[in-house]
Amino acid sequence: MLFYYFCTNLLRASIFALGMAIPLLVTRDLASNAIIIYSSKAVSRMDYLLGKFAMAFGLMALTWLGPAFAAWFLGNLLAPDWRFFWHSRAALFNTLLYSLSAWAF
Repeated sequence: MLFYYFCTNLLRASIFALGMAIPLLVTRDLASNAIIIYSSKAVSRMDYLLGKFAMAFGLMALTWLGPAFAAWFLGNLLAPDWRFFWHSRAALFNTLLYSLSAWAF
C-alpha cells in the first residue's frame, strides 16, 4: 500500500518536469529554425513527432518509473531473504501497468 502511494505521489513531480520540458522542446526548434532543416532532410513529420513523444516518454520514465523501480529494488535488497524479489513482483508489475497506462492516456 505504501508503495502505491509512493508511486502516485511521483506523478506530480513527473508532470511538473514534463511541463517544464515541453516548452523548451518546441521553442528551441522554432528559435534555431530546426523545423525547416528537418523538413528539408529525409525526416518526416511523423519521425519528428515520434522523437518529441519519445523525449516526453523518456522524461516521464526517468522521473516516475525510475524512482519507483529503485525503491522496489532497494527495498528488496534490504529484505532478509532473496525470495522477496519473487514475492514482490506483483507490486512491480502493478506499478509498470499503472505507469504505462497513465502515460498512454
